[in-house]
Amino acid sequence: MTGNIIGEEFEPYVFDQIGLRQSAQGKGLNSIRDPQALQYLSNTNSFLKLASSVNIEEGYGVERLGKIIGDSDAGKYKGFNLSKNAVLFNGLSALEDGTYTQRAGVSNNSKLWDNTSAYGLGGSDFGLQPMPGIIDASIRTVNRGSIRKAQVTLKAFNRFQFEVIELLYLRLGFTMMLEWGHNKFINAKDESGNIQTQEIGNTLIEETWFVDQGITQLEMLNKIEKKRDDYLGNYDGFFGKVSNFEWSFENDGSYTIKLDLITLGDIVESLKINVPVPLIQVKKIKE
Repeated sequence: MTGNIIGEEFEPYVFDQIGLRQSAQGKGLNSIRDPQALQYLSNTNSFLKLASSVNIEEGYGVERLGKIIGDSDAGKYKGFNLSKNAVLFNGLSALEDGTYTQRAGVSNNSKLWDNTSAYGLGGSDFGLQPMPGIIDASIRTVNRGSIRKAQVTLKAFNRFQFEVIELLYLRLGFTMMLEWGHNKFINAKDESGNIQTQEIGNTLIEETWFVDQGITQLEMLNKIEKKRDDYLGNYDGFFGKVSNFEWSFENDGSYTIKLDLITLGDIVESLKINVPVPLIQVKKIKE
């Protein structure tokens, strides 16, 4: 993609995806829709997930964690372990070896924390309450696309859940990874004109987010663009820092949390600067 900063054309995969979608939407006008088209048009959903980069270290970090989930369990969740077990995806999900453990059912033990129950996380003193999760997210660009901002609305249903989210996500200056897209997309058409679909596989949160050696912002932006290309524009990611947050305690005992993220956009990171002029040339100009 070449040209000016403002007004550049879309990537080729965007045009390809638009054409495939138009073909799928137009089926049935002068022909019968094939099963693949019907399945795509009626069963495509979106996904949204948020992961924290908080790494809990020995000392104050483990001590603070012990006050929240209990001293007996604090040691098991130091490092990235708590962040891995509290990815905000389909509610609150645990990530292990690139696979999520989806919560279901009601907690039947007295512990505040577990990795499997959808109801009862944080105790049942005030009745059965669901797990926390994302309500919505708004992503926008400012300064003609040079900077991106996001606001994510979270919901916690008791004090314990709020303290876990506060420990992991309400951290000014810490980096977060927000990803969204379609769970299924059209990737090709066969010789008969029938569409071929593909499901979204693992994304950057599962593949590279929780790595000990870290990753630069430019490397992450390149990985995001690679995923956009792989999934033909049906995936996008936001790698940014927490710039602000606010929360309110509702009448029903729940917490509504708004998390503000900001990042440098692809344009700023890809700008090329002029090489400094050699001193000899400056001297000649002065002469």
